[in-house]
Amino acid sequence: MDSARERSFLRWRMDDLVDNGPVTSGIMIVHIDVLDVRFDDLYPVGWTNTTDVTVGITASDQNGSGVDLGSHLVQAVVGWAILVL
Repeated sequence: MDSARERSFLRWRMDDLVDNGPVTSGIMIVHIDVLDVRFDDLYPVGWTNTTDVTVGITASDQNGSGVDLGSHLVQAVVGWAILVL
């Protein structure tokens, strides 16, 4: 993560209760994950003529914070109905 878009700089500035200050901290660099999750290896590809269909994907977040496996949602469109699985 080297681009300027992926880095933020933080610095604090404060006074105390008896009005000493303000004092400014040093600069802290924070890296922010700006990359989306990526989907690869989708299957099946194309048409199938069976009633039971096994589906799958590979999800990754290369150089990011990782994939939240608890956040997945599967939707299937059958005719005009959308099924949430």
